[in-house]
Amino acid sequence: MVNEALSSPISSLDPIRVVNTQQVRVTTQIFDGLMRFPDGDREPAGALVTNTDLTTDYQTYTFTLDRRAQFHHGWGPVTADDVVYSFERIAASPRSRRRPFLLDELGVEHEVDGAGKYVPGSLAVETLDTHTVQITLQRPFYGALSVLTYDVFTVIPEGIVGDVPGYAGELSYEEFASRPIGAGPFQFKEWVSGDHVTVERFDRYYGETPRIDGIRWGVVPRADKRYHLVQDGRLDLWRSPQNYDPSLRSVNRVTSKGQTFGTYGPMANGQVAAFEEMPGLTTYYLGFNCQNVPRSVRRAVAYGIDQRWITQQLLGRGRPAAHLTPPGVYPGGSDAYDAHAQLYPYGLDEVDVEGARTTMEAAGYGPDNRYPLTLTMFGLPFWQSIAEKLRSDLVSAYLDISIQPISFGDLLNKGRHGDVEGFSLGWALDWPNPDNVIQLLFPPYSDITGPNPISYFDWHGTRYSEQVREDYEQVLAHPEPTDAARAIRESMYVDIEEANWEGVAAIPLYHSLRQRFHKPTVTIDPFGTNGPFVQQYTGVRLEPDAAETGAQHRPSTKR
Repeated sequence: MVNEALSSPISSLDPIRVVNTQQVRVTTQIFDGLMRFPDGDREPAGALVTNTDLTTDYQTYTFTLDRRAQFHHGWGPVTADDVVYSFERIAASPRSRRRPFLLDELGVEHEVDGAGKYVPGSLAVETLDTHTVQITLQRPFYGALSVLTYDVFTVIPEGIVGDVPGYAGELSYEEFASRPIGAGPFQFKEWVSGDHVTVERFDRYYGETPRIDGIRWGVVPRADKRYHLVQDGRLDLWRSPQNYDPSLRSVNRVTSKGQTFGTYGPMANGQVAAFEEMPGLTTYYLGFNCQNVPRSVRRAVAYGIDQRWITQQLLGRGRPAAHLTPPGVYPGGSDAYDAHAQLYPYGLDEVDVEGARTTMEAAGYGPDNRYPLTLTMFGLPFWQSIAEKLRSDLVSAYLDISIQPISFGDLLNKGRHGDVEGFSLGWALDWPNPDNVIQLLFPPYSDITGPNPISYFDWHGTRYSEQVREDYEQVLAHPEPTDAARAIRESMYVDIEEANWEGVAAIPLYHSLRQRFHKPTVTIDPFGTNGPFVQQYTGVRLEPDAAETGAQHRPSTKR
C-alpha cells in the first residue's frame, strides 16, 4: 500500500464534480476515459480506446473501445452506450461543473433552446455498435484528443445515476459520489470524509495491472503535520516539504524535456529522499492595463525585473520565465525555449537600471518629470517582496512606485473594470498547448469593455497589439490537427511572444516547478508536462523498508 497525503478534504468523487488537483489525484486512479496522458506526458494516447479514426473534414472522431475493459465491482464490460451516457451527464446533469469543456472547449455538436441552454439528448455522441462510438465536433480542433484526457470525460456505467433525462438511476447520487464505479486500474475501497480515501488494485484491469495492493491518501491540511509524517516515514510519496531547503538538493540528471532527477537530504530524520521536478504549466507574470500605463514605463519596469532573483533567492525554486508559454509546451520543447530566451531583451538575471533610465529619458521623463506607478499586488509575501524590490531599484529611473496589496477576488474585479495600472497574476493552462496562455494577449480577449475578458491588459491600437491580433487570427484560421497547420500555429506563438517583449503587456516572471519526493524504497516512473497528479500508479513498486530488513537502500536510477 502506497501512502500519500491530501492537503484538503475531498467533497465528491463524481468525475463531473472534479474541480481541483486533490480530487484528480484520486479519480485518476479510479476512472479511465477514452484518452489519457501516459505518466502525465504531453501527448495523449488511447486509454479505453484501441483505435481512433478521423474524417477528412477533421470534425468526426470514431473510437473503438477495448473489449477487455471492465467496470469495478462486477458492473460489467465498458460499452459505447456507457460513453454516450457519461458525456450526456456532463452536458445535462445539474451537478456538472465542466459543461463548457464539452460544449465550448471541445465543441461537440449540440442544440440549444431559445435561452441558449443545452437541449438534453442533442449531443453528437453516438453509438455505432457495442464497442464503437462516434463524436462530431462543431469545428476542427487540434486539441480534441488532449481535452478528452480530462477527468470529467471519464466513463461510468450507463444509467448508474438518474440525474439526466431518460435514466432512472441504479444508485442514489449520494451513494455513487461517495462509492464510485469506474474502469481504472484501482477500484474504490473506502472514504472516511475529512480523514482518508483508499483504493485497491483492480485485478481485472484491461491495461497494465498495478503492482501495488492499493493507495491510501490521508487528509492532512496542515503543512507541518505533513512534514512530520514524512520525517516519521509514514508517507511514501509527497510534494515539496515544509521549509524546503534548496541546499539539500543534489541533481543527478536533467533530460531534454526539462525533467530533473536527484536526491534531497539528509532531512531532519537523517534520511535522503529521491526527488524529481519539472516546470509546470503555470506562468506568473506582472501585467499592465496598457491604456493606463505608457509603453515606455512598461519597458522600464521590465528592465527592473530580475527573474533569476525571484526563483533562486526569493522563492528558492521555480524557473525564470522569458515567455508566457511554459517550457513543457513551448514549440520545440524545453531546449528551444532556452535558446529563444537568450534573445529576451531585458535580461533574466540582473536589474538593468541604466536600461530603465535610458528608456524613461527617451520618453521625456527625468528628475523633474517622474512617473507615479501603482502596482496592485495579490496579497502574498513574495508578491510584496517583488514590488518592494522594484520600487527600490527603479527610484533612479524616475519611477515612483506605490504598492497596493489586494485579495485575489478584488484584484480580478478591479482588473475587469480597468481600475489597475500594474498587477500580479498567474495562468495555469487548462490543456497543454501554447494558445491556452497566448490567448491572453489577443486584443479582443483583453478588451475590458467586452462581456467576458480573459485578461485585463486592454491592449489595442498599437503596432505590437495589431501584430498579435493578426498572428492569433492565423492560429484561429488553422485549427486542423495536421503537421502543416501545427507549423503555422507554432510560428505564430513565437511571433506573439516577441511582440509582447516589445509591447510589454505582460512581463513573464517565473514558471512554477512541479516537484515530487519519495522514499528510496519506492520506484516510480517520472511524470511529464501535465504533472504527477494525472499519473496512474500502475508501474509503482515498493521494496521492503530498510528499517524492517536491516539493509541499506539508495534512490533507484531506473528511469
